[in-house]
Amino acid sequence: MPYNKKISKTFPSETKGLGLKHLKTLTTTNALMIQNFGTNEANTSNNSNNAQVTSITSSKQQLIPAAKQLLIKHVLNSEIVQEPDKPSFARTVFGNAFRVNIIGIVVFKDESTIVLDDGTGTITVRFLPKQQLLKASTGDCVQVIGRVRKSFEGNYLSGEFLTKISKSWLEHRKQSLLEKESLLSKELSKHVENHEQETSERETKQERVEHTVKHELKISTESIEPVKDQNTQDQSIQTRQGLEFKILDVLSRLDTGPGVSVQELKNVLKQSINIEDNVFETVLNNMILKGLVFEVRPGFLKTL
Repeated sequence: MPYNKKISKTFPSETKGLGLKHLKTLTTTNALMIQNFGTNEANTSNNSNNAQVTSITSSKQQLIPAAKQLLIKHVLNSEIVQEPDKPSFARTVFGNAFRVNIIGIVVFKDESTIVLDDGTGTITVRFLPKQQLLKASTGDCVQVIGRVRKSFEGNYLSGEFLTKISKSWLEHRKQSLLEKESLLSKELSKHVENHEQETSERETKQERVEHTVKHELKISTESIEPVKDQNTQDQSIQTRQGLEFKILDVLSRLDTGPGVSVQELKNVLKQSINIEDNVFETVLNNMILKGLVFEVRPGFLKTL
């Protein structure tokens, strides 16, 4: 029979000499093996898909921001910032916090809220899940994790989790964060002090330069008169050359790197000499054309 020939070709040693009944049994066994193999393949595929879903879920869970440990006063004094298309966060002394972790004693409780006190302030915790809220009683020390929100009464906490803990953790948390805040305050004060000192040094240097220009580079009024009167061409040339020298000298003294503004240069010169605006501009334009000075940017000069 063709059917027997097909089986014989596939399994020559096992089918040789077997009857039709045995061949049918063997064929049924093979079919079951193939079916089981397909089922195992499908299960493997489903397990792989489930693993991918679990991986994606775990990845999403990792995106939940960590809760920053704070004292209640830090939460109360924080600024709530809301940016477009982003979750709001609290700007605190220790940085931005999307979620916070606080410890306090329950001093008030009703059906929907509790009030916590850690010795630095009191804060209301709202919207805790009912099963979480049932864990706390007045007088308990609890740790609460949640998000800072703002109302017309001030900042409050939108609770997510609540856990009862030992009061010793409250003292440890308070001491640790107060020490950290003290160190941060000292660093900030030092930074402000250094900034003020640098500003004072720059102002003092500028005052010294202006004083030097005014007293050491003072030009007598008479030396400018020939330029104003322009009686002869030789006197004009001689006086302009003197002004060019003084302008170069003042520029070199005033310039601390970024260049000197034309207005500042003119103001300093006018403190020590009597010079008209049109004379100053004429001499300065000639110096630029000669290449004695150049503009680093509009309105600011440097010497070569």
